[in-house]
Amino acid sequence: MLNTEIIEKICLLTGENNAEKALEFIVVDYLSLKIEQLQNKISFFESKWKMNYEEFEKKSVEMSDGFSYTTEKEYLEWGETVAALKYYSKIKEQWT
Repeated sequence: MLNTEIIEKICLLTGENNAEKALEFIVVDYLSLKIEQLQNKISFFESKWKMNYEEFEKKSVEMSDGFSYTTEKEYLEWGETVAALKYYSKIKEQWT
């Protein structure tokens, strides 16, 4: 249970009188911002490599000499970002 001070603050922040609706608003807003941030990061990688993650993954298998350290690091970061986007999108679906 949230204490009264926190309830008052989230209601003031959102303009909602109902604490449950206020909290829901904050969570959905956070998830929307997080998803946008992840989509922007994915767009950066897609623009840089001129392909989507799935294409990059397939192309990486074809590379006989493997990746450089920098490319490997970006590959892992890109994959983590794609997985995080799926995760947060699924959670947002549960809240909306």
